[in-house]
Amino acid sequence: MVKRQWFIKRWFLQGLAVATPLILTFILLFYTVVYVDDALISVLKLLPGNIDRLHFPGLGMIVVILLTTTIGSIAESWLVKRSIGVFNSAMSKLPVIRSLYQTIEKIVRSLLGDEAGTQIPIMIEYPRKGVYSLAFQTGTIKIEGEQMVTLFLPTTPNPTSGFYLIIPEDQVRETNLTREQAFKQIVSAGMIKN
Repeated sequence: MVKRQWFIKRWFLQGLAVATPLILTFILLFYTVVYVDDALISVLKLLPGNIDRLHFPGLGMIVVILLTTTIGSIAESWLVKRSIGVFNSAMSKLPVIRSLYQTIEKIVRSLLGDEAGTQIPIMIEYPRKGVYSLAFQTGTIKIEGEQMVTLFLPTTPNPTSGFYLIIPEDQVRETNLTREQAFKQIVSAGMIKN
């Protein structure tokens, strides 16, 4: 009976880990589209003539897609990149905020793949011998002449929290997973196959 309850609890938690991001994404998208749709109706009613008749179901979704694409294209422009550079430079000069901001920025860049050679998916024996965990190699260092690997071991289903570990290089097993595939495995607790 206890084992059955443990399985039900585990299945519930795994289902929650998979369903929560989907539900939150759907809710956010739904309310964004509804809000934009309502705003469009209000704007169209203000215009002269019978322009509000141009409104049709799904227009809000089209506008959200167009706005998101436009924001993405603007973000790639030289002016925006330069502005972001100026902002980052200003943040790096603030004495109290500097270290926190730079750490968060490096983590985000690493997670989004902007820094080459970071977050390489690997396997390590953890939490005990014979049990393997998926981790991300973040670098290498030498300690007392021995080559060591620095890595981040994320927790499931929230890969933004986890453990920073330093282990001998010979204890690392390489994988053929891409960073995105590894994140999918971690977030879904292995339920989403690549």
